Amino acid sequence: MLMVKKRQFFELYTLLLFAFFFAVPVRTLDFFSIRVSVTEKGVSLIFLIYSYFKKIFVEHHGFTVFLPSVLILCGAIAALGILSFFMAHFFNKIATSQHVALSRTDSIIGKILSVKPIYIALFLFVISFGIRMFYMVPGLLHHDSVQSAIATEETIKTGKLHGIVGYRYGYILTNVLAYIVPHAVFGINTSEFIITLATILFAALAVVMLYLFALESLNSPYAAFASGLIFSVSPIFLSVTTYAKDHALSLFLILTAAYYLIKSIKSDSTLHKILFASILGFALFVRISDVFVSIPFFALIYLYPFAVIDKENVKFVSRFNVRNLALIFIPLIIAFILFLIFQKGAVTGGLEGNKFLKPSGNWLDIIMSLFMTLTPLGFFLVVYGAYASAKEKRYFSLFLMIWMLSVFIFYSGFGTSKLRFFAPLLIPASIYMGLSLEYIRKRFSVASLFLLMLSFVLMFLLVQPSLSFRHQHALGKELALFLSNSTEADALIIDYGDLGVFYQYYANRKTIECPFLEKGQEFNASIAEIDNALKSGIPVYLNNQCFAFKEINAAELVDFFNRHYDFINIGTAMFENYEDIIKIKPYEFTISRIIPQHT
Repeated sequence: MLMVKKRQFFELYTLLLFAFFFAVPVRTLDFFSIRVSVTEKGVSLIFLIYSYFKKIFVEHHGFTVFLPSVLILCGAIAALGILSFFMAHFFNKIATSQHVALSRTDSIIGKILSVKPIYIALFLFVISFGIRMFYMVPGLLHHDSVQSAIATEETIKTGKLHGIVGYRYGYILTNVLAYIVPHAVFGINTSEFIITLATILFAALAVVMLYLFALESLNSPYAAFASGLIFSVSPIFLSVTTYAKDHALSLFLILTAAYYLIKSIKSDSTLHKILFASILGFALFVRISDVFVSIPFFALIYLYPFAVIDKENVKFVSRFNVRNLALIFIPLIIAFILFLIFQKGAVTGGLEGNKFLKPSGNWLDIIMSLFMTLTPLGFFLVVYGAYASAKEKRYFSLFLMIWMLSVFIFYSGFGTSKLRFFAPLLIPASIYMGLSLEYIRKRFSVASLFLLMLSFVLMFLLVQPSLSFRHQHALGKELALFLSNSTEADALIIDYGDLGVFYQYYANRKTIECPFLEKGQEFNASIAEIDNALKSGIPVYLNNQCFAFKEINAAELVDFFNRHYDFINIGTAMFENYEDIIKIKPYEFTISRIIPQHT
């Protein structure tokens, strides 16, 4: 029989619901535009949950009817509860039939995780890969994505490795290796699908590597599985890995390096040490900043491996002898020298753009945004996991916290900080959540399984509307195709820089940066180029977004254009801020042809 007291489960479930939603500060509620009183417990709880999900599903995505979302949410929670008990009963039956002596706390989950890790890894891969393939963006969403496609195709054409912003030769080389066979064998002339598929593949592999790393370091199959499953649908990581971007490859390499570092400590294997150093060295050429914020964690593990691994399992004790230092540091030094030779500008440019150690003033906003993407339940599990693990795995918990803080402090100082930058933070956060669920499992097996599934569903539901929208609309591509059909082949397009690559790739149109009065000589040169094009009979078009920048004196710029040119409206188009993770607010703008005024 199932040895779980239902009363204990429901007591815990009720307690957690009240903790998650009642204990949220009023200021936090205001962040979600939730205005409810919490004096009347039962009614207030209902309205609090209602308001939270209304904000997510209605106001963020333009739905006018909220009832379907409520019904879906209630149905999902009910289904999860029922499924938890059925799974418990099912696996208890299996255990009984096979005369497997499972303890009360392990009777629900133990049989699930008694299979070989390879099958668990395969399951996580299929889940992660399948979700991303289902919501794959049908085009290149981000301007970096377009640059990557251009660099990949130009590398094939010229035989010379091209770079993008920050160079990122490792990322481009990986895309080239993925694209070269379809291009040569099947004659595929555009790389947009291949490099998007490569992103999805490495994202799924990153989930697998997090599971394997957690399995090696936590000595808990359930915590490792939970960490990987939650990481697979964490909104930031899921959102940024449905289109071509370098975050997936970067995190895959970092997690693989971490895995081989642990393996090298356990086995004292020469191969594992070389693999760790070589993979980490290659990661420098993908996203150096992700490597930089991960170095403190790697260094601490190397210096104090007993924080992660039981002493009896440590063979790599002599960490400072010549052989071991050479095996690890020679590949890293070679990689760093090559990096300085070929990508020195990425370091100097990154340091110039970074306000490190200078308060940026947006720390609170970032914290609230991260809280939003983790969901209240996820945030609670991270906090509880950090607290509980501090007792049993004190130093490892401290190392994870240092990793999180390194990511947060460094990227919070970026002047152009976006949520996707914080993707490395999700690695220690997911492990904390896995540890939290493991500690809950020791007393409440069914509750732990339920909370795992609930976390998975809530995170997925949070990001699903934006995934669905982008699966249907790649607005940068749509805008470029609109201009391709609405303008002449030799047309000159005036727009801000990020959109120029979309016009270049999809429409084969020449672009010029919006002329800003504040730039003095650059402004005069831009106006001269526009006037010369008009005199030569080249049609010139303007995106009125050029007049919407807050950093410029827009009124004076509009006045200048109105005094020198006439505008012929050729249509409107839609665009969005592709840096948004949760909410997508497409906006409309006008495309106009400009002609000289006749005075």
